Amino acid sequence: YIEGLNSNSRCVSDWNKTLTATPETVSTQSEKRLPTHWMSHGSNYHGSITNALWALRDLMLKDTLNITRTLPFDDLCK
Repeated sequence: YIEGLNSNSRCVSDWNKTLTATPETVSTQSEKRLPTHWMSHGSNYHGSITNALWALRDLMLKDTLNITRTLPFDDLCK
């Protein structure tokens, strides 16, 4: 995601790839290499850091979709 950010890009990610991603379709890394410092409570109720990061991803995606439902698309692109 971060590597894909640049001023010439209209979007920050490949939406088709993002929307179809699942834990089964994404290659897994060693949990030691994941950004666990992002999670203040560690895996908390999710059982593992991987599951916690997937839950965070789902929450952020839902928020993004709710924003687009609230604001007209043209207002988002200004």
